[in-house]
Amino acid sequence: MLRAVVFDVEGTLLDSIEQRAFAWRDAIREFGPVVETESLTPFVAGPEREIPRRFLEPAILAEVTIERVIERYRDYWENVYGPRVEALPQGRELVEEFRRRGLHVVLATRAHDNRIGDVVERAGLTGLVDASGTPDGTEGDVLSAAQALTEASPNETLAIVHGASDAKAARALGMRLVGVLSGGGDADRLEQEGAERIFFSVAELYANIDDLAPLGLPNARQEAPASNKTYMA
Repeated sequence: MLRAVVFDVEGTLLDSIEQRAFAWRDAIREFGPVVETESLTPFVAGPEREIPRRFLEPAILAEVTIERVIERYRDYWENVYGPRVEALPQGRELVEEFRRRGLHVVLATRAHDNRIGDVVERAGLTGLVDASGTPDGTEGDVLSAAQALTEASPNETLAIVHGASDAKAARALGMRLVGVLSGGGDADRLEQEGAERIFFSVAELYANIDDLAPLGLPNARQEAPASNKTYMA
């Protein structure tokens, strides 16, 4: 029986992947080649330090430093592209439904403590989250920190992700796994990494939530105590 659910916020509850790619594109362009957003999209939900290493030559990074590139990215994100991000439809309703069925809900994010309020507001979850932050880190680090906030074991925890790297990390931790495609997720790669169900979006998942019953989702009619906590890691 499932006791907890972990959301990878980027691309599942927040329509943010493309906007993050724009911010990285503009930051990288200041120091090196023009990079198409399509090339950046698969990496933007991962650790920040990996993108400059992947798209800028070592000689450039030796001169300007990774930290400077990240600083410019964050400036574009916070002042230009981040404010454009909107919540994906029915994410709040899905979180509320999981809570109603007695599951602990954890939002996995790399946001720093002073940015968590923005993430919660943009995801449409104001009033639902008791938040604490774990900035940066690898996919496994963030998902592990999220899972540790619950009272569930990994095999009692459902991870909802859009990226193959997050899917791989979730399965390595022993979590059950559902993929969504709304953040540019690749259905074939999600399936290869062990996704047991794949939905186009959280709205489709919400409309078909009882499809998760074989994974151990409590029945809506069961007398499960409602969880009054949603955490952020």
